[in-house]
Amino acid sequence: VALMLGIGRALIQSGFRPEKTIVFCAMAAEEWGMADSKYDWSTGAWQQVSVVHPEWRGKVAADFNFELPAHAHGKKDAIRTVYEYADFLESLLGGTGVGKDVYPEGVAVLCPVETMSDDFSMAISGIPSMVNDFTSGQFMETHYHTQFDNDDYYDEAVYRFHHELYGCLVMAFDRTAVAPLNFERLFLALKDSLDLDYSEKTGAGGERLKELTEEAARLGKAVYEQVRRINEKCRNQEQPWKYREQYRELEAVLMQLFKMEQDSFVRLDWHDEVCFPQEAVRRNLKLVRTAVECLENGHGRCALEAIYGIDNNRYAFQFDEEVFRHFTDYVMNQEAGRLQWGAGRIVHHENLFHLVQLLKGKLEEEDEDFTEELLILKRVEENQLACYLDDIEYMNHAIEKMIQKLKEITENESWKVTDCTE
Repeated sequence: VALMLGIGRALIQSGFRPEKTIVFCAMAAEEWGMADSKYDWSTGAWQQVSVVHPEWRGKVAADFNFELPAHAHGKKDAIRTVYEYADFLESLLGGTGVGKDVYPEGVAVLCPVETMSDDFSMAISGIPSMVNDFTSGQFMETHYHTQFDNDDYYDEAVYRFHHELYGCLVMAFDRTAVAPLNFERLFLALKDSLDLDYSEKTGAGGERLKELTEEAARLGKAVYEQVRRINEKCRNQEQPWKYREQYRELEAVLMQLFKMEQDSFVRLDWHDEVCFPQEAVRRNLKLVRTAVECLENGHGRCALEAIYGIDNNRYAFQFDEEVFRHFTDYVMNQEAGRLQWGAGRIVHHENLFHLVQLLKGKLEEEDEDFTEELLILKRVEENQLACYLDDIEYMNHAIEKMIQKLKEITENESWKVTDCTE
């Protein structure tokens, strides 16, 4: 809160007159706010943008979030942001030597945003967001949320640096005519997440997905070049606010694309890690295959170790079935309002409680006849493969829709800029 107000104070004292509205908002209920929901944190941020101010969606061009900003978590600082803002931020940071006196190794840009802070709720609501990265280093393991997180770890130089860095970023975004969203970065990351050899083996049509991501990346790059030229031209105008009016519709389309991307491609696994739609099931399939091979070779304990990593089946190792089902249903069978920012982000679940109990029993009895367990795993593999095929097909359709939107932007003559100096 003090950092936020410090930036506001500095902007006022410097005489800065923003072209856009800047909202200062201290979110509540960041650590906890919803009983008996897997997604019980970041409640205030989700409520703020989903219930209190839903009209912010599609209008707010950037959200700046702050977490532990007065502590140096290492020799290198980082801004964690959505894929689409990585290029713009890197261009602002590049070659300036920013932060070298506080962070000898400079400032990096990381993607994507994670679920540990409020910026995730903002991003999936359609507001491109960023946060000073705070999860690296030992502090999170040894001091975070403990009595050892005290004044001894306050670093004035780091705190001042973050005032200056994010104050400058606020001004940089304020000077843009169009939100500097680069969808190329998103589609390149999506392409990197693909396992073409695996999709070829399973007949999942991964090659088609690869071709679509490459086309979408190319179009995303072309659109970003248009936006970059528009923003460069705007900075040379005597009355930039009048110039911005010409491109208000373009920004609205870009923001719609961003929301579409967040809805289509941002998924979570059962450990709250952000992933693309096909990744969680593909990981499951590989673990299932490992478990099958273990049982075929008579290694029950090895199979259990693989099964432990499938969805939330680790609960089956330590709890009874009622508890296991509870911690499954509170994700799969709750209304969206209770799931908040996690609603719809986990699509599939494989219940292996019975299989775990069977294998644990066989290990206790030293029984190496795994015929029944192998049959179960073969059915699980078939089910997960069907989910994987559906995910790939779903992504193909989602990317095709985004490609169409990107083409409409590149083909719109009124949004093209040929001279950045006039």
